[in-house]
Amino acid sequence: MKAGWQTNTLGDVLAVIRNGVNCKQDKSGNGDRISRIESISDATFDLEKVGYAELSEREKEKNRLEQGDILFSHINSAIHVGKTAVFDCEEPVYHGVNLLLMRPKEVVTSAYLDHALKYLFQRGYWRGVCKQSVNQASVNQQDISRVEIRYPQSLVEQQRIVGLLDEAFAGIATAKANAE
Repeated sequence: MKAGWQTNTLGDVLAVIRNGVNCKQDKSGNGDRISRIESISDATFDLEKVGYAELSEREKEKNRLEQGDILFSHINSAIHVGKTAVFDCEEPVYHGVNLLLMRPKEVVTSAYLDHALKYLFQRGYWRGVCKQSVNQASVNQQDISRVEIRYPQSLVEQQRIVGLLDEAFAGIATAKANAE
């Protein structure tokens, strides 16, 4: 392994991995914003695709999303299991039950971890390990926690790599848009 790099499991690099609040949601626009599977459908967090519910102060305190939290689709159709997005909104949004919240420890940045998770998704890793039933597939927290992740120990190096990847993906998006 490259000098200055670390290998750990996701469970070792996550301070938090959990389900969110289970509540009846609607799309009325009234009440507290709740993350939903649709909120991360394009692999970014979309504030326009949240649900709404009335939450207690205790539920709000426990489930408020923080900037840098990663939302992970762990129950979905097989082709969408493992999809992620980094929560980057300043608006209050609360963590709903249909996504896992992943909050990394300070050894890895959210952006770096999100790229690593997106790599696993693109490789088809989650689709290969998810448990499937008729119209739904899932991967559980224990299986997720066991997945190995490699990362530079230097946060500055993680940020440099993220910058390079973001620049490359932006170039690909521009080329794709120009081709269309």
